[in-house]
Amino acid sequence: MKIEMAQPGQYWNMVTIYAFQGMTLQQAVDLVAARVNAEIAAFQLVARTVEPAASSQLRGFIDGLRYWMHGYQDWVDYDTRRYSDEFIARDADDTAIQLETSAPTGQP
Repeated sequence: MKIEMAQPGQYWNMVTIYAFQGMTLQQAVDLVAARVNAEIAAFQLVARTVEPAASSQLRGFIDGLRYWMHGYQDWVDYDTRRYSDEFIARDADDTAIQLETSAPTGQP
């Protein structure tokens, strides 16, 4: 949560939103962890239930979702420096990033 708390700008995740809504940081982390775990468990149950009778296309889709979730976890665990103390100290401040609030003007 260090990176999320160091980003005072526009990037919010579920934990920071719940904390902003009045939960303690620990309550927010616990709730989000429970929700994520419940979604993963629900996916696994549905996948196990439908796979035996699924078409090859559906089995491929289910495998793709598994690879996507596994790939994200690998990125967090092995590749990204996003959660390192060095990144947080140097690059986490996102206040200079501005969202485009209106369509650009000028010639097409």
